[in-house]
Amino acid sequence: MKAESDETVQSFRKQAIDQVLRSPVSKGQLIKQLARKAGNVTLAEETADWLEGLGLLDDVQYARDVARHYAAKGYGVFKVKEELYRRQIPRGLWDEALTALPDPAPAVDALLNVRLAAGERDPKLIKKAADALARRGFCWEDIQAGINQLSQGPEDEPN
Repeated sequence: MKAESDETVQSFRKQAIDQVLRSPVSKGQLIKQLARKAGNVTLAEETADWLEGLGLLDDVQYARDVARHYAAKGYGVFKVKEELYRRQIPRGLWDEALTALPDPAPAVDALLNVRLAAGERDPKLIKKAADALARRGFCWEDIQAGINQLSQGPEDEPN
């Protein structure tokens, strides 16, 4: 019986390694996937701990990678937080990943330039652009700063 149990554990560990090498996951995601597959939460947790000890699971690096990926796609801090939550990365690791994010101003400005002409004053168009930025996860302060900068752009230039 014990040898059969060891065989089961070894087989399960091999499947877990294959899964981690196929695509990066957080420890929480892996435990959930393994528990669903095996029906044994304890075995899933032990396997995830074992993989973490081997260095195959690194939630800190995974959080940084997720944050960098979504920032590069033009998303704001709230979208990044949503993805970190969805991927079951512990909240204690979020701050480190979020501090590595680039300044959102260039992304906000680029999206506003696509949606609005310089000096645009139509409140409906400004609201639509602000709503689009909010849906992409940018905070209101960054959106407002971008709108103010775009609205004042040509008027600040000397004649």
